Amino acid sequence: MIKKLTIYLFFFLTLSCSADKDVIEESVDPIIGKWFFHSYNIGANETLYDECKQKGYFQFTKNGGGDHVTYWVNRETNKCSLDQSKKIQWYVEDELYNIKVFSQGSYGGILSFGITYLYQGTISEGILRMPVGSNQTINFIKN
Repeated sequence: MIKKLTIYLFFFLTLSCSADKDVIEESVDPIIGKWFFHSYNIGANETLYDECKQKGYFQFTKNGGGDHVTYWVNRETNKCSLDQSKKIQWYVEDELYNIKVFSQGSYGGILSFGITYLYQGTISEGILRMPVGSNQTINFIKN
């Protein structure tokens, strides 16, 4: 009886231990990554941003943070230059991305208070769309 029990126990342990480990895939939100300024819409009319503006982006990280970086053409040198880099926080609610951009306000030329801009966006067909006015939308593409 003990011999049979030992054999059953051996087979049970052998079969229950497997070299293959179950791989648990963590789903990654489609917003994670770097989204570059691409174009904007006013009503139904779409206009591409210039090459310099298209260097700007939103960088979304897994932890709900990231960066918002913009570029502009310096009129004196006619060169594309970094304009601003700001920290962001983002979260999803009801399939809508809520994006907070943190900035500084000033009074009399002195930085004195914080400003938080809230944008909301959706992703479809590989484009992140953020409405910014009553009939205006900024379009971003992921790279």
